[in-house]
Amino acid sequence: MKKYLSPANIITVAGGVLAFVGMTAYFTASVNLSVPTFFYGVPILLIGLGLKTSEIPPVQLVNKNDFKMHLETILFFFCNFFNLFKLGRIIFIP
Repeated sequence: MKKYLSPANIITVAGGVLAFVGMTAYFTASVNLSVPTFFYGVPILLIGLGLKTSEIPPVQLVNKNDFKMHLETILFFFCNFFNLFKLGRIIFIP
């Protein structure tokens, strides 16, 4: 349910509704309603579609035990790497 209520979806639906109302009013000769709704609806629709294409998925949650295990693995790797670097066993050639 939460993935359907993203701001991009809400803005896209609002822009689509405004554009549809504006086009319907244009074809039924309601000029006072068609101009503002169509000219505001299409840009809002495009903004919503632009936001929709740039959405990123939410971050996965991990429990504390997995986090501690991964953190210890990463810290162990970096500590060993920097110890080798200090000892002169790793040489970077630019």
